[in-house]
Amino acid sequence: MNRFGASLYKKTSVDGEIFAAHPHKLILLLFDGALASMNHAKGCIAQRDVPGKVRYVTHAMRIVQMGLRASIDRKHDPAFADRLIELYDYVSYRLLQANIRNDAAAIDDAVRILAGLRDAWVKIGPEVTGKPATASAPSPMEAGAVGGVPGEMMSRTHSSVMRAYHMA
Repeated sequence: MNRFGASLYKKTSVDGEIFAAHPHKLILLLFDGALASMNHAKGCIAQRDVPGKVRYVTHAMRIVQMGLRASIDRKHDPAFADRLIELYDYVSYRLLQANIRNDAAAIDDAVRILAGLRDAWVKIGPEVTGKPATASAPSPMEAGAVGGVPGEMMSRTHSSVMRAYHMA
């Protein structure tokens, strides 16, 4: 298989996983993608790879803003949603500082916050999916829609994930 075919296969596989996934798993995928991009950006800072740093920081910021922040549902607890929005905005601010100043400590701060949110997200998994909490997302076969998840939430979460994935 040539590079184009392999790339298309990978993209199609990820798209299929996104469309088949439970909203809880989609958010977990966003956390993982943002954290991976932040770690790559830190490596680029250490190697003085400015274009790489810019690419990975920008990718992480897009995931945080267009994926995680955009998928927040304010209907159930507006005060909590507002605090979560503030955290995502702060993470983006720290990433912007890291980008401007080549500041690995700013990335560490963003990673610490996002990793804590990810851990909390994993812990609430059994409540929303009916499955035991794990550190990693379930496979696409395990990720079918689970009762009790409003279709509107699922649709908005899928849209946010697809937008963040394709824009980054």
